[in-house]
Amino acid sequence: MLRSLKRHLARGLTYALAIALVPLLAGVAGLGTRMVTSVRTDTAPPPYNGALPEPPRHDPTKRTAVVIAANSGTEGSDFLAPYEVLARSGAFNVYAVAPERRITHLFPGAPILRGVDIVPHYSFAGYDAAIGGDPDLIVIPFLPYEQAPEYQQIMAWIRAHAGPDTILLSICAGAKNLADTGLLDGRSATTHHYTFPLIAQAHPDVNLVRGVRYVKDGNLISSAGVTSGVDATLFTLQHMLGREAALDVAQQLGYPHTRFLDDPAYDPPATALSIGATAPPLANMFLSGYQPGSSSLGVALYSGISEIALASVVDTYPHEGRLTVHTVAPERAVVLSRHGLALVPRWGFADAPQLDRIVLPGHVGDAEAAVFERWAAERQQLPVERIHAAGGYFYDVTFSDMARRAGSAVADETVYLLEYPLGSGPAASPLLPAGLVARIAALALLGLA
Repeated sequence: MLRSLKRHLARGLTYALAIALVPLLAGVAGLGTRMVTSVRTDTAPPPYNGALPEPPRHDPTKRTAVVIAANSGTEGSDFLAPYEVLARSGAFNVYAVAPERRITHLFPGAPILRGVDIVPHYSFAGYDAAIGGDPDLIVIPFLPYEQAPEYQQIMAWIRAHAGPDTILLSICAGAKNLADTGLLDGRSATTHHYTFPLIAQAHPDVNLVRGVRYVKDGNLISSAGVTSGVDATLFTLQHMLGREAALDVAQQLGYPHTRFLDDPAYDPPATALSIGATAPPLANMFLSGYQPGSSSLGVALYSGISEIALASVVDTYPHEGRLTVHTVAPERAVVLSRHGLALVPRWGFADAPQLDRIVLPGHVGDAEAAVFERWAAERQQLPVERIHAAGGYFYDVTFSDMARRAGSAVADETVYLLEYPLGSGPAASPLLPAGLVARIAALALLGLA
């Protein structure tokens, strides 16, 4: 009897191994292929020589906030979210400033992914000539290219303009850039959960604080990862303008997490599969390995688009692991956002590639939407999805859509990466989409053949 039991156990283990091995090997092979093919060489924007708008008129009765961009690349939500929060307050002249006034890429989380392109209001020299003086607030998003020739120029400009009354606000891994200026030495800060070891190694004198959305140390305020930038910027408004100003902007945005104004404590859920503190989570790329080919997402740019609505789309969907963003407008010319940021689409209607899906972020009027709908129907044979039309905070809506389409496992991984306080995708969403489950099941059956 014992011998028979051992035979049955051995046979069962053999079947289990056969069922699991083929899907696992296919997933690993797909992951390897996806990691190679996801290293895009076309994330840098093509040159833009079209007309540029005049920078916004300076109002000397308002405070001045500068949001730094690196021409070599800047994280998208880190830049766009604080920009809109500050602009909505109505209390600031808000300027996008970079080493040079030329087209600049805002990437979604990782520089290898494509996001949206902007043109800053001023170069450093242009700002100094037109505005001069130290800003009341300097926002430092994540600027990854520390070996770029412009990097030390950015560091020097921040140091030179960090006056005694200037508040420095770092967003996400922008804390590493702030630390590189030397202005964080001996001070406390937080950052994205992947960036703690990098700062600890390069700047051991910085006191790193975990488990919070933001940290204030004198005139230095730092946010945790990506979407924590909204909380840190609202807190900055509360500090500079008062609580009512911060709550008013949060209400305008429909932002549901104002509890962090009182208590920044936050423990992000550990839902991601990661291979190290600085490596991207791999679960989404592993799952995308089962799905051949890639997907092209068209993102419509129109005059008056909300900067945060745009960020909620271009900074999230690419983390599905097989998707490339293509920003589109009627022509490849500057499109001004709600608060005067110059956006440059990758494509005009005439030369846009074939897309798999087209979304229209934010709240847009019927006439503006109809322009995109006619083009999409005639040239792309696709509908245009007004993804935020039903209301709700932009990121909540986008994550819910991602969970419905790609599965809650993919949405949860993205929530974790962007450190959004949603915690997880909607409970009603499937863990994985039915088509993906069927593909994995078919591979399992193949293992038994």
